[in-house]
Amino acid sequence: IPLEIGLRPVDRDGATFVICSIVDITDRNAIMDQLRSKNKELQDFAYRIAHDIRSPLGNVQGLLELSKMQLDDPPKHLQTLELMESVARQLLLYTDDIISSALNSDDRPEPIKPLDLDQLKDRLNNRYGHTLEKESIDLHWDCQHHRVPRLSANLIEEILDNLVSNAIKYHSENRDSWVRITTFSDNESFYVQVSDNGIGIPTSQQSHVFEMFSRFHPTTNSGSGLGLYLVKKSVQKGNGTIHFDSDESGTRFYLKFPMVAAG
Repeated sequence: IPLEIGLRPVDRDGATFVICSIVDITDRNAIMDQLRSKNKELQDFAYRIAHDIRSPLGNVQGLLELSKMQLDDPPKHLQTLELMESVARQLLLYTDDIISSALNSDDRPEPIKPLDLDQLKDRLNNRYGHTLEKESIDLHWDCQHHRVPRLSANLIEEILDNLVSNAIKYHSENRDSWVRITTFSDNESFYVQVSDNGIGIPTSQQSHVFEMFSRFHPTTNSGSGLGLYLVKKSVQKGNGTIHFDSDESGTRFYLKFPMVAAG
């Protein structure tokens, strides 16, 4: 047990006494360790943001200079503008993920309200409908339950949004692609499974899946590396658990949340 010992001499009635205080500083040390860990995480976060933003901004600058030289060649000029638009779009998505990460770092509890899976299903289908059709990906829902938990609807939507987005990004070009969302419940828990038949997560990288800025297929898609980190944070906010398995046939995420009685 870590202790802090203090000694203080006291003169009284011609005699000298020593007052000794012994304090258990276990909790203080734990708080200091937590602060050091948070500071290190913040430093790493700031470094990675600066690094990741600098690269696309440099690309935009180079494309702008190239664009100036192509004013007399409209087709090439238009192509360069489209490249700039693509880089700007990626930077905007990255910024959105950073904002979501900052909001998720807040430890305040999310407001609890009944989860409406039908509304959530409609929103995600509408959000990804065009991309799913363009990439020929089938998004299938299988909701087998009679009860749903009282959870923050925003949390569940953020979780499914990120998992579906990842499944779309990393779908396989070598087979008919699909994403399946399955939900069911019992008296104690609410379960969600998101599975796909995409390219999977390399075995060597699977232990880092939920770490900040983890990227597993940088040549396939230049994501922010924050998606699954945000998923884990959101699951924890909902007092839930998450695990996964992945291989060449695809990836499967398993989520479990406590069933809180309504009212």
